[in-house]
Amino acid sequence: MKEKIKILKELFLENKWKCFLFAGLDLLCFWTIWLIDDKKAEALTALVLLFTALLFIGFFSVLYWKYWRKKEYLENLLESGEIWEKSVDDKMLSSHEIYLIEELGKQLQNSKNREKQLETEKKEQRDYIETWVHEMKTPIALCTLILDNRREEMSQEVYQRMCHVNGKLQEYVEQILYYSRLHCEHKDYLLQRVSLQECVESVAEDYEYFLGEKQIKVRLKLGDTKVYTDRKGLEFMLAQILSNSITYLPAKVLGKEISFEVREEKKEVILSVRDNGIGVKPSDLPFVFEKGFSGDNREINKKTTGMGLYLVRKMAESLKLVCEAKSKYGKGFQIDIRFPVVRDR
Repeated sequence: MKEKIKILKELFLENKWKCFLFAGLDLLCFWTIWLIDDKKAEALTALVLLFTALLFIGFFSVLYWKYWRKKEYLENLLESGEIWEKSVDDKMLSSHEIYLIEELGKQLQNSKNREKQLETEKKEQRDYIETWVHEMKTPIALCTLILDNRREEMSQEVYQRMCHVNGKLQEYVEQILYYSRLHCEHKDYLLQRVSLQECVESVAEDYEYFLGEKQIKVRLKLGDTKVYTDRKGLEFMLAQILSNSITYLPAKVLGKEISFEVREEKKEVILSVRDNGIGVKPSDLPFVFEKGFSGDNREINKKTTGMGLYLVRKMAESLKLVCEAKSKYGKGFQIDIRFPVVRDR
């Protein structure tokens, strides 16, 4: 009912001058009747009012009917996706409306062509990035091989620096690869039962040099808990979280450690990754998952890209997981990953 009133109101506003013209003609009729015969003025006035009311009802009924015919016609035209190809029915629309629809059709066609072009360019860029990443893995693997087999030919300082650079290269290449894949329409995830213990141990092994460099201990309290997710995606998330904790654990902290703990609830399995570093200020905490955000620690910010936790959140969303950050400034930082409980039938 409200919609009908709204439509009638719009139709009245569109045709208000016609309505005013009808009202003016009625007033003229009333004045003329009064001049001719004031005795019959009441009856004739009532007759004119009745005629005018019927005329108004008929007039707005036709307008209302045309409104819905026009709306249905335009909706069908838009749904067909061929607004720029179909010939517009000049019986349904005015010449101005036809002109507007034809212009709209041209704009839609241009927009559609541009969208196809952008999609092609985006695919080409994604393919190039993935190719580049795979090409980069060859020199990185060679560098790793040299570091493993020719350590005695380097000084301890050179070896440590090369290990650090090599590890960071691998991390950044993985970031680029996963960032590219996150925007793919179709993702090649393999959802299966995954052991949290095995995933964390695998990631910790990849970061063994960085953990040893900063003398950080890793504590695991995971038991035999398994979750239903994509292993590669989960390990990527854990790697970014671990790298973030290593970066923000200052050298002056004694007994540096990163702990991985799990707790089970009725509908969720929650994996908590906690460190005892500097933590995050309350004003920064809502933004830790934003792209490029790295807080206001100037000494550490020079070494960070602000992409790690952003990719963690995006990967979690892609895997339909929930990722949360908690912190008490000066007492450490914590990331919780919430996995839904999936029962085997």
